Amino acid sequence: MWIAHPAAAGHEQQLVHAMTRARATEYQQVLARAETAHDTGDAERLRTLTRLRAELRRIQRRDYYPPPDRLAAETAVNALHRANTTEESTP
Repeated sequence: MWIAHPAAAGHEQQLVHAMTRARATEYQQVLARAETAHDTGDAERLRTLTRLRAELRRIQRRDYYPPPDRLAAETAVNALHRANTTEESTP
């Protein structure tokens, strides 16, 4: 564990912004991969869903200041699950 105290309030804000930008970039990458996988076959979509869920968990462990990109990435990954389950309508 690393405990640090910023020298000034401005340094603290810079650190928060840097961490937020870094996580936002990672979430955007997950979102792009989820959107690409949406049009693949069921087996590939399921493999991608598993990988992206694991990636989201890894990112979230370092995400102390969640950017709006987090919700978009989670929604896109969850959409892969819904696309993978085909529901049959009953008469």
